[in-house]
Amino acid sequence: MRAGRPEGRHHPRAGHGRLPARDLERPPLPAGLRGRHGAGGARHLPGPGPGRAAPRAGRGLPADRLRVALLKRPGIRADTSRVPDAQDVTSPRPPRTLPPEAIAGLREAFAGEVASRLPRLQELLDGAPGPDSVRDAHALGSSAVVVGEPDASRTARALEAELGADVPDRERLAVLVRTLTDQLQGWT
Repeated sequence: MRAGRPEGRHHPRAGHGRLPARDLERPPLPAGLRGRHGAGGARHLPGPGPGRAAPRAGRGLPADRLRVALLKRPGIRADTSRVPDAQDVTSPRPPRTLPPEAIAGLREAFAGEVASRLPRLQELLDGAPGPDSVRDAHALGSSAVVVGEPDASRTARALEAELGADVPDRERLAVLVRTLTDQLQGWT
């Protein structure tokens, strides 16, 4: 040992030459946190700090690993390879979990939607589509499913698709509006 210098290894960022070796070594990891190769294995870091969101499941995973990760979550269907089609989306589902007051409220709200949106859609028979025509068709299609009107929902979705086309077919629009009017006649 030279005079005036502490014993130990040189640390490049120390700025003072040499530091004692005991200052540079990490404390040993507890047995449960060691990797399969002992202390040199993977380090387990704590979760996100305050104000930072935890990473979502599946972020950055390849598709096959994402599917496995999602299947392990409760409430996820095992058949995630099948994409839901229009029939799945518009299929009527009995509202078994809602109390009768809530169902009555939904039906009343739908009647109000029909009363306000259907007349605007009927104006398509006389003129060009208005700026809210697509929104009106979409709203009626979505809410018709909730109150158990799958046929009206499919018709409204078809009307929405036709209105969204670059050049809507006037005859098809007229047929769809008349059909939707007939299907929702009991709600006016």
